[in-house]
Amino acid sequence: MVETLFVRDAYLYQISLTGRQVKQLFEVSAQSIDKGNKNEDWLQVSNAMSVMYDTSQASHRRVVSVQTMVPPAGQLSSIDLTSDSEKHVVLVPASMLSTDSYSFLKTTGTDVSVLCKSG
Repeated sequence: MVETLFVRDAYLYQISLTGRQVKQLFEVSAQSIDKGNKNEDWLQVSNAMSVMYDTSQASHRRVVSVQTMVPPAGQLSSIDLTSDSEKHVVLVPASMLSTDSYSFLKTTGTDVSVLCKSG
């Protein structure tokens, strides 16, 4: 199983998501709190992104804000988490696309393409 995940995770996929889908991505991650996994299932993000949660809120209401670095100024800018038109590009490993939790990433209208293979 570990080898299978490693081989599949050698591929990174570039996905274009709306602000609403970005929020959904992090809400799925926050559901790990309900399962008792307060640290293990959190999505890992680069230092060019900031996610603020309110863990006292009910499921699907925990993501307060998501900010991303905007070049060339290098300042964090808020993503409109209600937008269905503004697009944001994220990179995800292949194993993430194969889970039921993140199945919405493969819906019609979501642009998914192989960006690179590491190794």
